[in-house]
Amino acid sequence: MQDIPVQRDLVVLHNTPYFPACKMNEPYLCAVLSVVEILLLLFGLIMYLWMPMIFNLLITLILTRLNVEQANEELREKLS
Repeated sequence: MQDIPVQRDLVVLHNTPYFPACKMNEPYLCAVLSVVEILLLLFGLIMYLWMPMIFNLLITLILTRLNVEQANEELREKLS
């Protein structure tokens, strides 16, 4: 009976055990996978840091341009 291969032969690259290409002496695959890792990190930074900050700034600018108190007073005058 043969042993079933497990994930212990994977090489840890940047603290993630997902890249067995480095163990197969193919450094160009390691470099490509490292670039993919960097792109995913940048994607995460853009999605979860920069986009919410930009949305918050846009919402803040829109809300500062609105004159809500004056509109409320006009509505109260209309209704009464």
